[in-house]
Amino acid sequence: MKRKLYISIIPNQPGGKKNLVFFILLFFFLSLSLGISLVLLVRLFSSSNGVLIRRTDVRMLQNENIILKKTEKDIKNSFETTKKKLEELDKTAKRIEPLLEIQKLPLDKEFHFNDLTMHERLDSLLKISKKNRDVFTNAFNKLMDNKKMSSSIPSIKPVDGALVKGFGYINDLFTDEVRFHPGITFFAMKGAPVYATGNGSIIRKGMKDGIGLFIVINHGYGYITKYGHLRSVRVKKGDYVKRGDIIGYVGKTGRVTGPSLYYEVIMSGEKTDPLNFILLDVETMKPELSE
Repeated sequence: MKRKLYISIIPNQPGGKKNLVFFILLFFFLSLSLGISLVLLVRLFSSSNGVLIRRTDVRMLQNENIILKKTEKDIKNSFETTKKKLEELDKTAKRIEPLLEIQKLPLDKEFHFNDLTMHERLDSLLKISKKNRDVFTNAFNKLMDNKKMSSSIPSIKPVDGALVKGFGYINDLFTDEVRFHPGITFFAMKGAPVYATGNGSIIRKGMKDGIGLFIVINHGYGYITKYGHLRSVRVKKGDYVKRGDIIGYVGKTGRVTGPSLYYEVIMSGEKTDPLNFILLDVETMKPELSE
């Protein structure tokens, strides 16, 4: 009688040792793979980010370079404009210098920019401006001190008219002799206003042969002006007048053949050509209607 052989497969229990080791190894392998992957990703991201940062820096430098070039161009234009204005101011200063008695800058303080780079020019301008600070401050103080003086100097036309007789030796129409004419004579419309040519006080008013009804103004600082051939006056002795104030009206009193104004300037006791003080151009005409 034959015997039957039976093979039975009995699985390990859930808490067996072999199953636990397998899962531990699997977990370790997966963790290691994940860690390596994360490291590679971080390095890749860092490299890409560095390239991005470098590209951003390049763009920023390019923009800054454009701005610097534009700024340099603007500085050059501003420098040239400033230089031209300084030259214009220098010309103006030379014209008003005799009037305001402003001392010129010493030669070693003049501006020299030839053969200098832009950086050297700007640096030189800064040094000169600091060096001359006291000079310009003194000049400003001088201007302020002389403001009253400049307002007193007779520097405008006394009447709206044309010059018919100048300062100096002339032929007298009444005597046909050569004589000294200590002032100038304007032809103007009868009744035209006569203006004070500078600030001052009325020191005299009267009638005199030759110039007829006249007014004398003491401007101070050694300046005196006289106005003659007036028809009437609107000021009295002791009155204070300012430049441009109406002091009388054109007439034909005294030795004159038509409505005229006689004008005289005395500086430090000397009779002086009034045209040397009038800043604007003076129209002239033939002296048919002079005194």
